[in-house]
Amino acid sequence: MRMALRPAARATLLAFLVITAAVPASAKVKIVTQYDKTKKIEPPKTWTWLEDPQVLNKSVNPDVVKDGRFEQDALSPPTKAAVEKAMAAKGYRLVAAGQPADAQVAVWLIGAAGMTSQTLGQFANYNAAWPLMVGGYTPTQSLRIYETGTIILDIIDPAKKSAIWRATASGEIDRERSQEKRVALIGKVIDDSLKKFPPK
Repeated sequence: MRMALRPAARATLLAFLVITAAVPASAKVKIVTQYDKTKKIEPPKTWTWLEDPQVLNKSVNPDVVKDGRFEQDALSPPTKAAVEKAMAAKGYRLVAAGQPADAQVAVWLIGAAGMTSQTLGQFANYNAAWPLMVGGYTPTQSLRIYETGTIILDIIDPAKKSAIWRATASGEIDRERSQEKRVALIGKVIDDSLKKFPPK
């Protein structure tokens, strides 16, 4: 959604955009991994859950965008199943909570509001010591607010109580997607993330 903004209308438009934030996803999911590149990570033979996957809503206005399809009960069980399936496919054996294991796994699913904007003069091939305004307008010319979904997967060394590897996958949330397709996408993101573990 792109509109020209007048200063007096910006607050009203912002509220409207938050309410209608369920835009179709167009960008691909981006996966980034983090780990200590100076240390070799050995694949674990056994692993266990630190806790069940947690679903967090960090949107600008959680009450406005509250949706049962994005709550703990809806997303935690299929995410847990996807992780267990992907870890088993790699040959890592799941052990019961409280039992000795080479690694622990923690997963968070986070919903938040993102924003992109353009400013008048932003694409000019010059700059100035002041904001590049046009007429009486403030620099913001267009604004788009969207919902982002992020899956964070940590693999933890239980002996050191320290994460040794993290995958962060982010993309736009599409509320028009069916729950079946959403669960399938979560599974694919988990698979694609764990393909990067252990780092080569």
